[in-house]
Amino acid sequence: MKEWLAVCTFNNDAPLSKRLFYVGCDYRIAGRLAADMLCKLIGKGGRAGLITSDASSLPSATTFQMQQKITGFREVIAEQGNIEMALPLKLKHEEYDHPDRFGEYFRQVDGIYVTSAKLHVIARHLEEAGLGGTVALIGHDMTEDIYQDLDRGTVTATICQDPVNQGYLAVKTLFNLTASGEKVNLRENISKLELVTRENARYYI
Repeated sequence: MKEWLAVCTFNNDAPLSKRLFYVGCDYRIAGRLAADMLCKLIGKGGRAGLITSDASSLPSATTFQMQQKITGFREVIAEQGNIEMALPLKLKHEEYDHPDRFGEYFRQVDGIYVTSAKLHVIARHLEEAGLGGTVALIGHDMTEDIYQDLDRGTVTATICQDPVNQGYLAVKTLFNLTASGEKVNLRENISKLELVTRENARYYI
């Protein structure tokens, strides 16, 4: 990386790069938040599932993000001590479109955390399996599809991370640096995490 080139990362971090700063959430904490909510939903003795993408098919930055989410999720499950965790279901990109990959997994868990950007896809498969609203489902981000899933009760909750402010802070900080030489004070500008359910989803779409 050229010394005179100002580079930041946002949403996906690359901690070992020479970036000046990062704007985005702490994905380990995001995983912990998901586990905390899921444990409350499924109760003592419940079985938690985790659906994630096969790391071999992902860019390195996305792999780091996934690893952090899974680490945080496992930490809270272990701390609870009364929740069983099923083996993670790791999928290649093309496997998400095959309903037969999910049926057996759905039937052996009480709640599922989706670490990838496929929350709506999992919700659709869960609904088609007749388990929508029966198996708790938590993931990330908000789209029109996820909004509808929340409204139907197929998605129980989703974690949002203030994406508009992420983009604004990244551009503003770079502009102030290049235009006026304003120093970057924070190497990590961590975005707040917000848990969204059907009742407050209208404020996030």
